[in-house]
Amino acid sequence: MKVTEEEFEELVTEAISSLPENLKKDGKYCCSN
Repeated sequence: MKVTEEEFEELVTEAISSLPENLKKDGKYCCSN
């Protein structure tokens, strides 16, 4: 699968913007260390 630079940036941006939600969900797990 070939991904253009533009598509790749979009995927990265999407992944980063979804991080905070994931951290909130797994907050106890993340902060237990």
